[in-house]
Amino acid sequence: MTMWKQLTYTYAWRERNKKKYLSWWLRKRSKGKFHFVWTTTLSSALLLFAPVVLVDYFIDGTLPLQEWTFWIPFSMLAGLIISFVLWWTNEAKYKNARIDARIKFPER
Repeated sequence: MTMWKQLTYTYAWRERNKKKYLSWWLRKRSKGKFHFVWTTTLSSALLLFAPVVLVDYFIDGTLPLQEWTFWIPFSMLAGLIISFVLWWTNEAKYKNARIDARIKFPER
């Protein structure tokens, strides 16, 4: 495969992925910011909290409830921060794609 064919293939692949991403984001965005932030917060908090519980159980052999009073709010707060950052970055990508669609660059 020549270099030019490889570049055109890579460019086409990126464009297909960009369209898939934009359609995914439109579906997520249509449900609302609260729904996205809430579900992402819960899933992120679970991904942060579950390993702590598993490590405590398999290494110490106990489930210390006193530590949970720290880890549950901490994982929820971290999940909330992750959710808002994801929302803002996805919105920025979406707005940039809308701007790029309006601006037509001349072909060389």
